[in-house]
Amino acid sequence: MTHKGQAVHVRIHTLITDGDRQESHTMEAGGRLLQGSGLLVIRFTEPKEAGERPTTQQIKCTESEMTVRRQGQVTMNQRFSEGVTTEGVYETPELRMPMETTTTRLSQEWDDVSGRGEIALSYDLVLQGEKTGRYDMTITLKEATAT
Repeated sequence: MTHKGQAVHVRIHTLITDGDRQESHTMEAGGRLLQGSGLLVIRFTEPKEAGERPTTQQIKCTESEMTVRRQGQVTMNQRFSEGVTTEGVYETPELRMPMETTTTRLSQEWDDVSGRGEIALSYDLVLQGEKTGRYDMTITLKEATAT
């Protein structure tokens, strides 16, 4: 079954490991999910700090590839493909940094019956030629219920 513009709750949890140091970040937002033929497309606006421009994010994910496009306070376009190193750019109003990711794990699932899904992504990140750590990201999707 294909959903067109289905309302979902998006939760992105990222664990960053750099040597002995670990930090985690969690972001939650309301968004829209489109799906069909093994493709998940998620669109949402990231929560923002006072005075910042909003950043919209679009994630397209198949079983073998994921593309993240951010536009606004942060601009980024990055492709992730398991076992492949890819290049992109991370840009803020203050700076522009080339980035390189080597993806070690990518999986996605969506269950129409439960209205839930998950994308799991692990990658090593290099920013401006410096390794910044290993990123383990879990994107949890839950169908929004009408009130």
